[in-house]
Amino acid sequence: MSIDHESALMSKKKKYNVIILADSVKGPLYEEFGQEHKALIPIHGKPILDWVVGAFHKSELIDNIIVVGDEVLDQLASMRHVRARVMPGVNFFQSIIHGITYMKTSVYGLADKHNGYLLAFGDAVFLTPDIIDEVVDHVSQSRADLVLHYTERKLFDKLRFKDERVYIPLGKKQYTDTNIYYISRFNMIASLIEELSQFKGDRKDHKPVLKMLGCDYETIPEIETFLSKKISAKAKIFITQYHELSMEVDTPQDLDKAKRLLRNPWQHKYQKAKLIYNPHAGKGMSLSPFLKSLLGMKQRKFDVPSSQEDCIAKIKKYLAEYHIHIEVSPTQFAGHATQFARQCVNQNYDLVIAAGGDGTINEVINGLAGSEVALGIIPLGTANVFGIEMKIPMELKAACQVIASGQTRKIDLGCANGRYFVCMAGIGFDAHVLKKADSKLKKIYGALAYAIVGITQIFSYRFRRIIVRIDDQRIPRHGIFVVIGNGKYYGGGMMFASRADLTDGYLDVCIFRHKSLFSVFSFLFGFHRGNIDKHLNIEYFQCKSVTIYKKGKHPVHVDAEYLCDTPVNIEVHPQSLKVAV
Repeated sequence: MSIDHESALMSKKKKYNVIILADSVKGPLYEEFGQEHKALIPIHGKPILDWVVGAFHKSELIDNIIVVGDEVLDQLASMRHVRARVMPGVNFFQSIIHGITYMKTSVYGLADKHNGYLLAFGDAVFLTPDIIDEVVDHVSQSRADLVLHYTERKLFDKLRFKDERVYIPLGKKQYTDTNIYYISRFNMIASLIEELSQFKGDRKDHKPVLKMLGCDYETIPEIETFLSKKISAKAKIFITQYHELSMEVDTPQDLDKAKRLLRNPWQHKYQKAKLIYNPHAGKGMSLSPFLKSLLGMKQRKFDVPSSQEDCIAKIKKYLAEYHIHIEVSPTQFAGHATQFARQCVNQNYDLVIAAGGDGTINEVINGLAGSEVALGIIPLGTANVFGIEMKIPMELKAACQVIASGQTRKIDLGCANGRYFVCMAGIGFDAHVLKKADSKLKKIYGALAYAIVGITQIFSYRFRRIIVRIDDQRIPRHGIFVVIGNGKYYGGGMMFASRADLTDGYLDVCIFRHKSLFSVFSFLFGFHRGNIDKHLNIEYFQCKSVTIYKKGKHPVHVDAEYLCDTPVNIEVHPQSLKVAV
C-alpha cells in the first residue's frame, strides 16, 4: 500500500478525544523525590506527562487532548498540544467526572451524539502512537459502550520483569489492567459514581472494583455480560499483545526501568548555533493580564526572569542541558537581525534562534529564507503571533525543549515587494496605525501605543478604496482594508483566516468591503471570535499572488512592521523556511 493511500485511509477513520488524568497523588515517588506532582518528574530530562501527551498527539486517531491536573502542569512543553487543562477533583473518580464534564460541554457542546471518552493515565510513559491506534481501532470496531483492555501475565514473565504488579485470576490465566479505558456516555459513569467513589485501592486492581459492583464471575465473557447488564449497554474486553499498555511509572523501580527502556528524546544534530535577541522586545508599558487574556496573548507564569540578562542566561543554561551551546548576538539597529542571520547561512550554522517578538522573527527569516538553517523561537515579545501559530510555549525551558527535540518543519513564506513575512501583511488602516506609532511611542507605552494611535486615528483616517487583483483574475476586487495571511492569526490569539495553513502553498486574503461604525465594531468582534473570514461584509480568497494597485497610496505592513505605500505585489514562496517544532 502506498504512503498516500494509507494516509487517505487514516484520514477517513473516526477520531476520538482523550482525557489524561494527571492529578497529584503522594505515592512511592513522592517519598523518593519529594515531588508531589509525578507528572513533572523527568525521564532523560523530559517530564513524565510530556511523554504521555506526546504519544497521543502523534496518533492520527486522536483529535482533542484534555488534561486533568493542577496549574503547575501549564509549564510543560506538551501543554501546547492540549486543548484544555481541567482542575482535578478530590479523588480519582471525581477527576474523571471533571474531565468528562468539560469534554461534554466544551468539546461536544452537549450534543447527544458524539464519539465518547477515552480515559488515560498521566504516567503511562510507555505508550506509543501504534499502541494508541490499536486501542482506538478496538473501540471503533467493537461499537461497545465500555471498552477495557487486559494484558496476560505471561508477556511480563517472558520479559523477566520482576516488578510488583496486580494480577486478576480469570480461570487458569492471570491478567493485569491497562492504562486506557473507553466509555461512550457520561451517564454510564454517573450512575456508578456513588459506588466507585468508595474505592480507595490501587487504580489498576479491578478485582475489588468488580466485587464491589457485585461481580463474582471468573471468565472474561462472564464479566462482559455482567458489566453490560450493570450499565444497560454493551461492554467489551480485549486482550492486548502490547505489554507497554499495562506499564506505568509509579515506583522508583518503574522510573529506573523507564530510564533504561525509553530512548533519549533530545535527538537534535545541531553543532553550530546562534541566538539573536532584541534588547528592547516586550518593553514599555505592559498590558494588564485581563487585556492580554482578552486579546489571546500568552503570558509567562513560571520561572519568570528578573531582567533581560537573567532571561538570556536562563536560555543559555537550558539549551546547554540539551547539549546546544549558543553564541549570543544582541541587535543594535533595524535590520541587524537580518544581517546576523545571513552571516549564519554563509558560515554554515545549522540553527539560529530568534529571541524576541514578531519584528525580530521577521528580520531573522529575511536572512534565513530559502536556506537549510533551522529557525528556533523563544517568544519574548508582546503579541508573539508566530509563536502562537507554531504553538511555541511561553515558558523558557519548554521553548528550549521544543528546539532540543530536533524536530523541524518546512513552512511557506509570503513575500511583499521582496520582503518576506511569516504571519500576515496588511494594507490600509492597520498599517497606518503601525506607521504612526513610532519607536519613541512604543518604548514608552509598549503595545498600548497601537491602541492609543488606533483610537485617535479611526475617526480621522480616510478609508479610501483599495483595488486588489487576485492571481490572474481579470476583474479586480475592492475594499477599504485588506489582510493577507500566511497563517491563521492576526494579533495575539485573534484568528482571521480559519482555513489558513502554513504549509498549503497558498495565501489567505480577507477584503473588508464597507466602512461604517457598525462594521468596524462587527469586524473587531469577529476578530475576537475567530470567525472574521465568515463575515458577510468580507470577501475571502485563497490564492498564490495578490497585487494591490497604486491608487490611494495605501500604507502596507508585514508582520506588524511598516513596509511601504502601495503599489505592492505579494506572493507565496512555498516550503521556504525550516522551523524547529
